[in-house]
Amino acid sequence: MLYYTPSVYSYVGVSQYEFGSPMRRSLEYMIRAVEGYSISLIVKAHYLADEVPLADFVRKHKGKSNVAMVKAKMDFFKLLINCQAVFMAHWSTAVMEGIIARVPTIVLNYSGIEDGFPFAKHGLCTVSRDPRELKGIIEELYSAFVTGKKSRYVPTYDGNKVFYVGLNDGLNTD
Repeated sequence: MLYYTPSVYSYVGVSQYEFGSPMRRSLEYMIRAVEGYSISLIVKAHYLADEVPLADFVRKHKGKSNVAMVKAKMDFFKLLINCQAVFMAHWSTAVMEGIIARVPTIVLNYSGIEDGFPFAKHGLCTVSRDPRELKGIIEELYSAFVTGKKSRYVPTYDGNKVFYVGLNDGLNTD
């Protein structure tokens, strides 16, 4: 059993985790990274209870960035397929959904966890480890979008990828 605090990095699905300190820090870095670009940063709370505090945070920190909030109940996959990239502040099944949709999928890993993002090792997603690296990713994605070129951040696929959640032991319980 994990000790549930806003700073837990290793568990998916806990309400406090969604809008904890790693989430706030990552969101602030994202807001700063899109400043100066004609980019709409769409923010979606995972949990209904996080909508109000997340909207308050965005309002206080958005500065000159174009940031829009969408409702937690909005269909994530419909939102995803209409975006040019997805950024996640923690490991989530949404990373796999971004990969499946062939959308550049960037995981913001400012906590330094090295083993939490196995798909990056295979070119399926990208891990940003600091705000400068995030700014570079945003610049490249923006340039690729404006010029119509394929981004190097689009998930690669060699036909041999196997997706599983949990231990690949056939028990489907861990």
